[in-house]
Amino acid sequence: MLILDDDPLTAETIAHIARFIGMEAKFTTEHQAFFQALEEWLPDVIALDLIMPEMDGNQVLARLAEQDCSADIILTSGVEHEVLESARRSADENGLRIAGLLSKPFSAAQLRELLA
Repeated sequence: MLILDDDPLTAETIAHIARFIGMEAKFTTEHQAFFQALEEWLPDVIALDLIMPEMDGNQVLARLAEQDCSADIILTSGVEHEVLESARRSADENGLRIAGLLSKPFSAAQLRELLA
């Protein structure tokens, strides 16, 4: 699992939960490091925060679509659920595989359920 979230504590928490259930997990708070790790590692699952400085989650999704990303994507955000749903629809229309939506704050059980 590769995680991009501008909040290092959230990113580390997601990585910890993923590792707890036996997944390999890496995280970053910067989009440039995310895309470099994506090229080097080709993860099966991506967790992506929608609201970030510099390059927001929708811009990251657009770039993932351009790269024909085949990973399952979990969208995370502290914004209203409708914003997450809108991002999901856009990603679906662009051929990305959205595995689920995770509203912040979330519980470990919610994330584990999405990863199962």
